[in-house]
Amino acid sequence: MEQGLFFPSKNGDRKYKASDFTGYFAKLFSNGVFSNKSTNLQVLASTTNGLSVIVQSGYGNINGYLYQLTENKTVLFNMSDVTGTAKKAAIVLRMDLNERKMTVEAKGTDILTRNEVIYELMLARISIPGDGKAITQTMIQDTRGDGTVCGYVSSLLDIDPTKLWIQFEADWKKWLAEIKGTVGNDAAANLALAVKDLLDKSATKVELIDLKSKVYTKEEITALNKNKIDSLNGKAQEALTITGEKGGTILNLRAINTTNLMNTYISFYKIDTRKAWIGFGSSVNDDFTISSETGNNVIIKTTGSGKVLYNNKEVAVVEDTGWIKLETIGVVPASGRSISYRKIGKQVFLRGGGNFPAEREKVFFTLPADVRPKQEVRFHQVTQDSAVNIFLFRVTTDGKGLILHNSQAKNIVTLDNISWMVD
Repeated sequence: MEQGLFFPSKNGDRKYKASDFTGYFAKLFSNGVFSNKSTNLQVLASTTNGLSVIVQSGYGNINGYLYQLTENKTVLFNMSDVTGTAKKAAIVLRMDLNERKMTVEAKGTDILTRNEVIYELMLARISIPGDGKAITQTMIQDTRGDGTVCGYVSSLLDIDPTKLWIQFEADWKKWLAEIKGTVGNDAAANLALAVKDLLDKSATKVELIDLKSKVYTKEEITALNKNKIDSLNGKAQEALTITGEKGGTILNLRAINTTNLMNTYISFYKIDTRKAWIGFGSSVNDDFTISSETGNNVIIKTTGSGKVLYNNKEVAVVEDTGWIKLETIGVVPASGRSISYRKIGKQVFLRGGGNFPAEREKVFFTLPADVRPKQEVRFHQVTQDSAVNIFLFRVTTDGKGLILHNSQAKNIVTLDNISWMVD
């Protein structure tokens, strides 16, 4: 069929289907999350409910269909997904053609569904701790930039700017060679030649094409060209400082692969053992990486009063106290389940369990000052052994845990998935 799209209709003679529009956009844009904002559809841990996560507002594209989330969305995992053993789960953007809708959903597995009716993009992979424990930010892996499961929306128009620039540069040099010596008083041509001469002298340019074929010594590198090394197939065996005559130093690592920057990096060796690297690894998504090969910490710091910034915003350091045993009164702890608290940033978590007194307004713990809630909070837990037990308690602003109701003192009650905010 031969057809042109999209013309104005006259008396209903030009009618188009939704598939006409989505088919058009699918040829222009790849599937994924729009990257105009770093927070688009980003998944964050909830500060109020440990069994849910928060998905930031944003936009996505699946096969030409546009998804928009105009305000942050709370996504709750099914109880069966979080109360069992530890597992991998996911937050996905799902398109369902039968239902004619696109939604962000929690999924109890990290295996995506992709068929003629349902297509999913994974926004984040969640390491569910199991046993009803809270989901923290360290358990959330951002997968928006992973093209195998999601990726960022990009144009599918096949224009290679690198090839265009190489052709332009070749034509420019050819033109300069043709006019050199014949320009006379042509001010524009003389200016072009002066700019070229300045660029040649302003810096030392080193292009590392292949880092494996040969090993060069410092003396061999210097001998290649005192001020300019156009092609260096190897790596320096000794310490080498490259200094430009004017204006600075340029070190270029150029990938031969024109489609991506795979395996373009700088490695740091101790004798023959690689300790770390920085650059682009084996991913086809051009993900810039700083990696420690030996499992050591990657430390990013500044000297003096400088700050570490990301997208011009200061990187906040979230302090984590780890689990600290809480002294209790009248509680018989379950085996290996002592009542403990943990503070991560401004959020406090409780865990543990045991047999609690049935006495009302009984104080069974007192919290340290730095983990007390800014306003009184109340919680309830329901358990069933030989009979159903309803356990209610409150935590006051002065840190006291008081029992409000405990219908079966002989039943073991757990305090997992309980948290509150502090100043």
